[in-house]
Amino acid sequence: MGVNLGALPTKGLTLPLMSYGGSAVLLNAVAIAVVLRIDYENRVLMRGGRA
Repeated sequence: MGVNLGALPTKGLTLPLMSYGGSAVLLNAVAIAVVLRIDYENRVLMRGGRA
């Protein structure tokens, strides 16, 4: 249904967090960790604390 609506790729691209490959899962976990760390540090700085 997502492919018919054009919301998902038809083939050739891995979907985030849905690939069974070990390297894709590892890279997705690292990417999420980086984004969460950036968000955490921004929240701390907005409160006036030290990162």
